[in-house]
Formats: sequence, structure tokens, C-alpha cells
Amino acid sequence: MSKVSILMPTYEPDPNHIREAVESVINQTERDWTLIIHDDASKAHVKAMIDEFLWDPRITFSRSKKRLGIGGNWNACLKKATAPYVQYLFQDDAWETTYLEKSIAALDSEPSVGLVAVGHHYQFDAHDSVPGTQMPSIYHEVLAEQLLLTAGIQNGPNFVLTWAEKGLRPNIVGEPSFVMIRTVVANAAGPFREDLPQGLDIEYWIRLLCRSDIFIIKDHLGFFRVHEKAASSQNNNAGAGLTDRLRCFEVLVANTPDTQKKKRAKAAARKALQHMMAKYFHRTRAGGGTGGLDKKFLAKFCLRHPLMVTRALLKSRGN
Repeated sequence: MSKVSILMPTYEPDPNHIREAVESVINQTERDWTLIIHDDASKAHVKAMIDEFLWDPRITFSRSKKRLGIGGNWNACLKKATAPYVQYLFQDDAWETTYLEKSIAALDSEPSVGLVAVGHHYQFDAHDSVPGTQMPSIYHEVLAEQLLLTAGIQNGPNFVLTWAEKGLRPNIVGEPSFVMIRTVVANAAGPFREDLPQGLDIEYWIRLLCRSDIFIIKDHLGFFRVHEKAASSQNNNAGAGLTDRLRCFEVLVANTPDTQKKKRAKAAARKALQHMMAKYFHRTRAGGGTGGLDKKFLAKFCLRHPLMVTRALLKSRGN
């Protein structure tokens, strides 16, 4: 058994990007790993793109017969993990050579740690047809917030509550390509939610943080590639992130047993709901899209939390 199962969910990858990602795994100073590449029924011949690497017995390739979607593919990969530690690497991202070595060392040294969040760069690939395009502002916000984090071990429940009081925005834990997870903690938390178009990683981090501590490595040990037409940007423009964040707050409250901490979680949820409602009304008045909103979920949320919704509605209408 290897030390870490590296999971690479793929869908219509760029051949150069996926080869760069696989090469960054092969070049790691830590050699005790397996790489599981699982394609989500791409039309492209993905196996041919990485065939040159399949001589290595540590690397395997499989393919879904039908499209599973983002969360479904992440979970299909997770089911194949057998090592004590689990690490995703997306098809467009890449690591520095010491990424695995440093992440594994953090988990080996701290038994209470369930996840290791690692610093990284954001590489924005501007489209040729849009000269001078700049990296979206949200990624500058992420980098600024991550600078404020303290390196080393942090209490998980306290960390997630502080994050919640900032509205769970931005994603200070990071993308799955830069979070190593202890497998027993992942098993306790369960699979990724497959019904969240945008916040499935944030929702998962919440479940992990409610169960374990987090270790922060601030060194930048790779890059996350940002696409101009990324699904996250499209979902956010459509309003999908609003309902996803409400689900995240519900999960936080449900997974916080301590009475005082639950009060903090509920207060953070009320504040975030007020902000989101104000943003929603501003978006509709400006003629922006709200097609990504899950109206069925919103209706159920209002029935479950009538007082919270009423208070937030009154305050947001006044803004």
C-alpha cells in the first residue's frame, strides 16, 4: 500500500495541461504514491493523452461509461483510494517537487490533523481574443486572506467558525488540488455532495473541519490554473453560489454539537443570509441573472428557518 492515493478526475482535458499535471506527480521527491486517473466519459481520447505515462505501475486509468458530473467523478475517484492519505490533483494544475513530501510530513507528525491546506499560485490563462485580461478579483481576495492565516496546526472547529463569521468567503482552505486529507477522516465525513454546482469543496471542508484539525502550509507549492470561462465563474454569475452557501451554513450548524459554538454558527448564518438577500435584490434590480438559484431549496430553507429569513429579509430590504 502506498502512502497517498492521488486522484485525478478528468473531463475533456487540454492534452498539454494534463501531461504537465502527471509529470508534476512523477517528479515528486516523495516516491511512495499511486495516481488514479478517472475520466468522466469525455468525447476526447484521454487515455491516448497520457499513454506515455502508463508504463509506470503506480499510474492507472479508467473511464465512466456515462457522464457523472463534477461531484460524481470526484466521488468515483474517492472510492478507488486505498492509501492512508488522499490527494486530488485536477487535470489543469501542477505541483512543485516537494508538495507530497511536505504535506505527508504534516499528517505524519500530527495525528489530530485531518487535512493539510497548502499555499499555491493562481495561474490565469487569458484568452487570446481578450488582450489585457486580468485575473478575476476573487483570487486576489483569496491570496490576501490566506496571507493572514497562521502556519502550522489549527483547531478545526474554531477555524471553520472564524471562517463562517467572514461569510465562508473566500475559500481560504483552497481547491482540492492543494488539500491533502487523512483517509479515515474522509470516510467519516462521507462523499462529496453531488447536488452543489459551485460549493461542493467548501461544504466538504466544513464537514472535515468539524471532525478534525487543519495544518496550514504557507509555502506556495504549485499552481491552480484559472480559466476565463471556468464553471465557477459561470455559476457565480447565474447566482448558483448563493444557495450553495446557504447549504454550507446548514451543514455547519448541523455538525456543530457544542451549544456555544452552535450559537456562533447560527449568528454567522443569519449575517450571511442578510448579505446574500441584499445581493440577490441588487442583482434582480440590475437585471442580472438568477437562473442558478435553486428555488426549491430556497422554499424549503424558508420553511425550516422562518424567523431567520424574516429578519434577514427586513434588513436586506432596507439596504
